[in-house]
Amino acid sequence: MATIQKLAERLESDVPLRVDEMTFWSRESEIGRAQVFYGPSLEEAKRCAQRISDKLVTKYLNNPNTNEVPLDHKSRVCLILNNLALHKPIRGCIFDVLDKLEGIFEESIKEDGTLPFNPDLGRMTEHVAVLLMRVTGYKLKAVNVLEFTDGNAQFSVQLMLAILLKEPAYEFGLRVNCITIILGFTQPQAFFDSSKGVEEASCLLFTEKVDSLLALMLRLRAVQVISDVLTEQLDRTNLITPLLHVATCSVMRCVMNIFRFSSTKSTQWRQHILLSTTLLDHSVTLYLLMQCEALQKSLEGASPDLSVEMLRGMSLGFKFASLCTFRMHRHARRVRLFCPYLHDMLQFSIHHVRQDNPASGVLMRLYVDMFHLMANIDALGGEKDLSIEEIPQQLLSEALLKTTEAFLQREIVPGGLALARAWHTALKTVEADTLVDRSTHTFTTLEKLFGDLEARVAAHQPLPSPAPVAAGGRHRILGEMPPLRSKTAEVKVPVESAAAPVDMKQHIEVVRKDVIEGVDPILLCALTGNVMKRPVVSPYGHTFEQEAILAWLEQNGSVCPITGKTLTADSLRPNKEVAALIMKRVIQQSMSTYNQENEADLYDF
Repeated sequence: MATIQKLAERLESDVPLRVDEMTFWSRESEIGRAQVFYGPSLEEAKRCAQRISDKLVTKYLNNPNTNEVPLDHKSRVCLILNNLALHKPIRGCIFDVLDKLEGIFEESIKEDGTLPFNPDLGRMTEHVAVLLMRVTGYKLKAVNVLEFTDGNAQFSVQLMLAILLKEPAYEFGLRVNCITIILGFTQPQAFFDSSKGVEEASCLLFTEKVDSLLALMLRLRAVQVISDVLTEQLDRTNLITPLLHVATCSVMRCVMNIFRFSSTKSTQWRQHILLSTTLLDHSVTLYLLMQCEALQKSLEGASPDLSVEMLRGMSLGFKFASLCTFRMHRHARRVRLFCPYLHDMLQFSIHHVRQDNPASGVLMRLYVDMFHLMANIDALGGEKDLSIEEIPQQLLSEALLKTTEAFLQREIVPGGLALARAWHTALKTVEADTLVDRSTHTFTTLEKLFGDLEARVAAHQPLPSPAPVAAGGRHRILGEMPPLRSKTAEVKVPVESAAAPVDMKQHIEVVRKDVIEGVDPILLCALTGNVMKRPVVSPYGHTFEQEAILAWLEQNGSVCPITGKTLTADSLRPNKEVAALIMKRVIQQSMSTYNQENEADLYDF
């Protein structure tokens, strides 16, 4: 019987392992044979694992003599170590021994990368990366991978994608670690020294790295690779596990970070996510649907037990959807077909969540982020570009408007003026990681609803009674929707085609200043009110987002939206000073918050 004790005894011999022996022990140490291989005594298994790891590292991986230990033998040794590291109770034994690895092994890894690829063995870099992820409990960080790859971010991303694409697939925890590592490459914390200030020159270098990462992710179709990994898991469950939460939030943050910190192709990136991948209309939609169900259960009872982490994940989902759909016109409007949670969220009773509850503010932010998404897809603006037969009655604009009015009257009014004012202010607040189209009919309608509500509460005027609730409880439609997990994915646009500009037929209006709060005005587009990506300045001193002002000029002719004077595209100049200031502020804000990559530490995988 092949056991860990027998492998330990064999390695005590001075005779090196033969290839057939390595193959044998690699097979016998697979996790499916763990009960037999490790035996009943955990302490004995740990002692043997320590001895085996020490011998494999010192006698094989650190051996400079390629005649005694050829490169392919080192790859086979890595496979055995990987199998041992997959058995959670003995991981610590292997982790302790890895400190003994010497420079000669690093040279072996580099040399292995220059040889023809062996599909049976794979690359040593992959085996080592997998080993490191396992022995760290799937909490390997991007900075560790960059050390391992000599700072080569592009190779590091390719390595993570190769592991994600591996067949048969690695365990889900390891693949989630790959996703969090890719997220880490987009984090300023992996580039800047937190003990030093953020300098303009450093910001430029960081954005150049993110620009390269954006181009690489487009070329490799990396987001779809990750979305496929998520969908495979989401389709099998009705409950968001901690692992699924971390994985889904990590890929959303990765996409949003690339948009925030890139200096070129930012709009193409958003278009690519919406038009060329299934991340929003399948993976994130399933995540939000299941979290919506979980939120309903959490709100039941007199003292709701709300998970702040769950609320933040849902809020992130709405922000992500807003980013993808901002000014995407008919493509954005069709996203409503995948949003049954809009109706259901407005059926929940939340007024009994006490204001001193730590989750209260996060819950308000969640709903405001949902309202911003409604604005971007113009959910209250009619059914243009949608077939009435396609959409449930409860998601029609007229029905959603009534549901929204009833929600505000039922859930916000009882909280008094302070609560009504807080919600209205939150609706108007600009956040650096959110794009909101304030020119849509939906945003105008929502802003008026909130404003009227606040004014009436302040004046103590009676409000119309909300629509009565049916005896069977508020009507929900999630259970009536065709299951997304079984739908045939819509034909997606090729990456190259997604780069084509989306038609700008949607009318652009100058945003009212009284519907914007919370951000230094110098960072905001004078036309849209959003934080700018590529600011340009007019001869009259106004700074606009380049894409927005060009669309305005195309729609309205050569006239300045602020002064009414003549303005042409040729007269606009890049506002480099404001662009540098915006990027510095955005990076500083990200640096001041918790490292998103560390979210994986919330859970013991």
